[in-house]
Amino acid sequence: MALQSVSLEFKLGETSDREHLRTTGKQKSLKISWKNLGFPKRGYRFRAEIEETEPETEILLTRRVTTRVCQITEEDEATSLRLNEADRMKSIAVLPFVTLGMETDEEYLGLSLADVLITGFSRAKQLAVRPTSAVRPFANQSRSSAEIGRELRVGAILEGSVQRLGERLRVNVQLVNVALESPIWAEKFDFKFTDIFDLQDEITLRVVGALPLQLSAAEQRKLTARWTENAEVYRLYLKARFYLPRNDPESLQKAISFFQQTIALAPEAAPAHAGLAEACIVGSYFFAPQEMMRQARSAAAKAIELDSQSFEAHVSLGAVKSLYDWEWQEAEREFKRAVQLNPNYAPMYRWYGMFLTSQRRFDEAFAVFERALELDPLSLPLNAYFGLACLCAGEPDRAIEQCHKTLELDARFLPALGFLGMSYLEKGDFARAVATFEKQCETQRASFPLANLAHAYAVAGRENEARKILAELNRMSQKQSVLPLFLALVYAGLDEKEKLYDCLKKALDERNVLLPSYLNTDPRFQGLRSETRFQELLRRVGLTT
Repeated sequence: MALQSVSLEFKLGETSDREHLRTTGKQKSLKISWKNLGFPKRGYRFRAEIEETEPETEILLTRRVTTRVCQITEEDEATSLRLNEADRMKSIAVLPFVTLGMETDEEYLGLSLADVLITGFSRAKQLAVRPTSAVRPFANQSRSSAEIGRELRVGAILEGSVQRLGERLRVNVQLVNVALESPIWAEKFDFKFTDIFDLQDEITLRVVGALPLQLSAAEQRKLTARWTENAEVYRLYLKARFYLPRNDPESLQKAISFFQQTIALAPEAAPAHAGLAEACIVGSYFFAPQEMMRQARSAAAKAIELDSQSFEAHVSLGAVKSLYDWEWQEAEREFKRAVQLNPNYAPMYRWYGMFLTSQRRFDEAFAVFERALELDPLSLPLNAYFGLACLCAGEPDRAIEQCHKTLELDARFLPALGFLGMSYLEKGDFARAVATFEKQCETQRASFPLANLAHAYAVAGRENEARKILAELNRMSQKQSVLPLFLALVYAGLDEKEKLYDCLKKALDERNVLLPSYLNTDPRFQGLRSETRFQELLRRVGLTT
């Protein structure tokens, strides 16, 4: 049956079942009725029932109206495409600059120049900027900028090179539209290192001017704000920023040293204090944790004293308050302040999401991690710790899916392997749990993976193998630090309560940064949480069951 015209009238009234005007054709008509099913706060769903009827009322739609409807639809689609393109161009990644003809001690310039531009761009709240951790893996890759941009899910890519020409440096830079795979803007600069501030300002303003942003004069001033005019101070700072993201003990020691040298020459340099705080927090996982955390607290507080708008310092202070001081309200206040100052700073959301997870505020944690992954979709820590949040919330299947997504990015990423093993353990799949933890130990035979494997062996009924690893951990503790918390995990699997609580008390005395989250959310301690001694430990870290 060919219909000549159709008219549908939608009116919502008091009744739940409605019947409205019919559509007519040459021979027959259709009667359309539906049930109006109301869902509070979600609107309405219509269940249509269609039947053929004899013609009763004829309603004609003219060609003019039909044409106008088509025109409006086409205009809406064109407008939508323009808006989507504008939105895409409000996201950018700055790739590490390629270094050409540089001495070994100058190679830091390529990544460091990108890093400071990223920090500057991130001050524009309208612009989503991929963090340094997201772009670092693309250093010196031969792939096209458009291909990298699609993987990073951005609308624009800023790329360039730095080359030494005698006493001067030459920087070639271009801004690329990822969708069109074509340059928006390109320029070449020759300069002395002492002119690097003017170079950064010029690049920043040219890029911002080429993107569909509407920044106030105050916002533009923020983008090019300088905290030093001293080139040597700035050189030391750039070296510190170069080593900071590497997250290995040797690099962190170098980062801390260069930040300290920067501060010695420029005590009022808020960014250097903020950087030192971040380096010390990460360093607490490798060096003397109490000393590192105390230094981090002092450096973050000093950075905020010098510059109350330092979102990096507020993040670091929130992390110290959460991980070490166990001052939960103060920690959240710092995280919220950082979000307010710069909602596009992706690394912040890792610490905030971990904080919310430790507090068992899982829905909020999910929202934070989802927002973070919009800003940095390829981040290994963000992807992995989102999986941990799912596990702690009692969703092991979702955790497994998220951990597999992480391992697709890096099959050897230790936290993701650990959280995946824990998820299998929670589901009672001992074989897969053990296999996953064994792979974690093959990747790095350190105390944390070994403790995971020993616990899994124990609960799977393989006690002898668990005790062999426990003996290995005890031997390891004679040469290096083995956290009492990890030994507690093994004793929990072996169901040796007295030794378990002895280790947990030692972890409390040492103010181990992992203790609150292990006590409050780790599913491997779930069976202990009703015990009086365990509840007392929770109370002492400022948490309750």
